[in-house]
Parts: sequence; structure tokens; C-alpha cells
Amino acid sequence: MDIPQAIAVMLEKHGIACDLMHGFNWDKWIAGKPTERLALIPAGQEHILQQEDGKKRWVQVVTELSRAFALCASSDEAAEIRDDVSFFQALQAALNKQGSTNRKTPEQIEAVAEEINRFFA
Repeated sequence: MDIPQAIAVMLEKHGIACDLMHGFNWDKWIAGKPTERLALIPAGQEHILQQEDGKKRWVQVVTELSRAFALCASSDEAAEIRDDVSFFQALQAALNKQGSTNRKTPEQIEAVAEEINRFFA
């Protein structure tokens, strides 16, 4: 795949992902406090899961978006949507873990939350 084609696919998949998130505001992903950022993940999961085949459709489009993004990550077009892609990928990872039988204890979850807070502080 050449770069212009990768950019076209990336922008198409970004548009589809944005459509799936219609009505959900993820502006706090970049500008918010660590607790606000962290709160976006379960809220975003709920938004996706309320849609028909939401998880399946989300995982597919974000996987395709991520592949195209990786091919043209240094382009101006990719730079413009980089923050959206990072949120979409975080949401995808959370949705993939949701069905996992590898449940975390409340203490493990709290430790991860503290680590994330330190990272964003």
C-alpha cells in the first residue's frame, strides 16, 4: 500500500470510528485531568456496547485504522488525528479485556489507576 492510499484508508476509518462515537465527547482525553481521562474509558465502552454489534464493529474499524495509521504516521494527516487514534486504541484495548477471564482485583485496579495518574501528572 502506498502512502496516499494509506492516508485515504486512515481518514476513512477515522471517520467511521468518529461516527460510532457520535454523541460522545472525548475532548478530556488530551486536555483533562488524569481522573477525567481515566473516566472516559468505561464511559466510552458503554457508548460502544449500547450499539448493535458495537464491540465487534469497533474492534474491526480501530484495527484497520491502526494499521493504516502505522503506515503513514509521519504524515500531516496522521498528526492531526493522532490524539483520537490513541483514545480509540485505548478504548479498543479496554473492550478486548472486558471479555477476558483474567479479572483484576480492586487493589490491582487501584495500583494501575495510581500509575496512570503519576504518568499524566
